[in-house]
Amino acid sequence: IQFDKIFQILDKELRFKQKKPYQKVYMSLKRKLVTKGFKLSIIESSLLSRKEDILEVVDEDTIIKTEISKLKKDYDLNNFEQKQKLIKKLLTKGYQYDVIKKHLR
Repeated sequence: IQFDKIFQILDKELRFKQKKPYQKVYMSLKRKLVTKGFKLSIIESSLLSRKEDILEVVDEDTIIKTEISKLKKDYDLNNFEQKQKLIKKLLTKGYQYDVIKKHLR
């Protein structure tokens, strides 16, 4: 019964494109379901089974491109330390390391 309720909530939440990275969307959905009183183990398995649906509404490539273009003004990518600061900032925003490295090349 809880799986069906969680899937109904996820269907409602995943109707629209998300403007956040996958990790942030995943955590916000998890937080929302925990506050509604579902068990954490059921939430985890439900979110993992719907991972493809979550990835479908998250367009991480365009989001990170715009984020990098905004931050390039503040950081010199030729300087190693500046580039590391930029990577750290993007990691704290929820982007995955391999996606960041791919777009910084």
